[in-house]
Order: sequence, then structure tokens, then C-alpha cells
Amino acid sequence: MRAFFIVIFAFILAGPVWSEDRWFRASEQAFMELDPEARQFFQLLLTAAGHLEAVPNVNYNSRIHAAIKRFQRDWGEQQTGFLTEAQIERLIAVGGAVLDGWDLQAVRHP
Repeated sequence: MRAFFIVIFAFILAGPVWSEDRWFRASEQAFMELDPEARQFFQLLLTAAGHLEAVPNVNYNSRIHAAIKRFQRDWGEQQTGFLTEAQIERLIAVGGAVLDGWDLQAVRHP
């Protein structure tokens, strides 16, 4: 009987971890389906919107996930780390407006 309660308790404790991991994996999968340039541009939008302080790269990580959650929090949304279509549009509008003001130009690296 004691073993039963230990197993139940372990599942209760693991519940939030599973839930968080589920959103992380879903967000990571969506991110990795983007082409590398889009992944980097997405991170530039998060940086321009004030939610990510990192050099863009092509891999998904906990910093990107946390930046998405901060973006969601600041807009009063559920903090899943997985962006909805409306949230993506908002990020493009907010981050894009800042990027436009920076007058950046694309430069190809050899």
C-alpha cells in the first residue's frame, strides 16, 4: 500500500513537469520546422520586442522558450511558450515596428 502512494505521489509531482515539457516540445517542433533564416528572424523579433537577449541561432533552447513566455505574460496571455497565430501576428507587428526603426539591412555571410 505504501508503494502505491509513493507511485501516486510521484505522478502528482511529475504532472507539472510533463505539462511544461509538452509545451516545450511542441514549441521546439514548430520552431524546427521553420527554415534557418526564419528561425533567426523569429529570434530577432523577440529581441526587438524586448524579450530575448541572445545572439540568434538555428536551435531551440530554454532561453527562447522563456522569452516566448515573457512575451505572452506581457500581453496577458497564458504562458505556454507555444505561440498562437494571433500571438505570432502581434510579435511581428511589435517587433517589426522596432526593426523598421533600426534600419537594418540583410547581409549575406560568405
